[in-house]
Amino acid sequence: MPGPAKFRPSHADPVQDLFGRPAGWMLYWGSTIVVMLLLVFVGLAAFIRYPDRVVTIVQISTPVPPASVVARMTAPIAQLLVADAGAVQPGDVLLVLDNPANYVHLQQLDRILHELVLLDTPTAVLASSLPAQLELGELGRDYAQLLNYATELRYRLARSNSGQRAQLLDKQLQHTAEIQANLDTQLLIQRQELAIAGRNAQQFRELAARSSASQLELDAAETRYLQALRQVQEQDNRRRQNQRQREALLETRLALEEQLSDQVMMPWLGFQATVRQLRQGWQEWEARFLLRAPVSGQVTYYQALAPGLLVQENQVLLGIVPAGAAGTWVAEGILNGSASGKIAVGDTAYLQLEAFPYREFGQVAARVQQLALAPQPAGGGYRILLELPSGLTTTYGKTLPFRQQMRAQGIILGEKRSLLARLLDRLRSGQKNE
Repeated sequence: MPGPAKFRPSHADPVQDLFGRPAGWMLYWGSTIVVMLLLVFVGLAAFIRYPDRVVTIVQISTPVPPASVVARMTAPIAQLLVADAGAVQPGDVLLVLDNPANYVHLQQLDRILHELVLLDTPTAVLASSLPAQLELGELGRDYAQLLNYATELRYRLARSNSGQRAQLLDKQLQHTAEIQANLDTQLLIQRQELAIAGRNAQQFRELAARSSASQLELDAAETRYLQALRQVQEQDNRRRQNQRQREALLETRLALEEQLSDQVMMPWLGFQATVRQLRQGWQEWEARFLLRAPVSGQVTYYQALAPGLLVQENQVLLGIVPAGAAGTWVAEGILNGSASGKIAVGDTAYLQLEAFPYREFGQVAARVQQLALAPQPAGGGYRILLELPSGLTTTYGKTLPFRQQMRAQGIILGEKRSLLARLLDRLRSGQKNE
């Protein structure tokens, strides 16, 4: 007789099968893991902070820009008197443009004119020396006129008795002036000796009052003081006598000047006028053909310069880097208006120089020194100035050579903000602006 039939569960119903099976670990811990991952992401987003990066092109130069030296006319270079990177002082001649005059002779003329302008009497021309053969170009005619006036003056004075006497008086005046200077020096020394003798006599008076010095020693000190006083008085009398003699000679000299005839005074006046005209002509020639250093500093050529090179009017030939600017540099650039609000004075920056690839040489550290308050005209950006605290020493420890107007890419780092703050800014912007 068959036994009772066993119960076999049926798998035909999937829903019943699902609920009859125990739940896995994913259903128990899945939501917890998701929440934990989300919290980790939010924590990292709040912890990770990085700055805004603003990129602009800058040029590196000295704080005081080089002073430009410009050609004032079109002409070849006749003489180049300074080398590239040479040191100069204000007024030094840098180069001479080609012209008919001999620059050495013009320098000689300049020294002569400085002496002639000090002459105050016609007889003083007798002692002056005027070379006849000077290549002065366009100034040659005026100089020839000056020679004619000097020759006529010498002739008139040589034939005039008053002129010869005036020349003799000039020598005597010079001699008395030398004597006066010597007497003044001697008088100063003797007054110092008198002061010493006076202090010595006073000391002996005090010692004698305390019976520490004898009357004989006191008398000797008093005698030395009186002798020194007498010498000072005699020297002062000689000085006064020489001064009176000199004043008398000057009076006689002035009287002789008044006696000079018109034949002497007319060429003398012409001589003085020609000296002034030559000085003016020299200054005009200098302004056209000479290029001088406007400031002290170091010369930098903007192009290859050599004698014979034709330069154009208003062409910038070289610059003078001012003294004291060596070793200090700044970087200047233009910042777009859209990025100007992210940058502030004091922000850190790094410069990648075009001439020195940063992967090989490193970057130059900088700091924002100035940021213009207004943009440039015609829709330009804001001028930004970066200082270089470590000079041209890069992050690799290499010191780069400086050249004016070196271009570089400036990476300016703004305020550091967290990733979470930036994401919230996007959400806030989307909510408020849409």
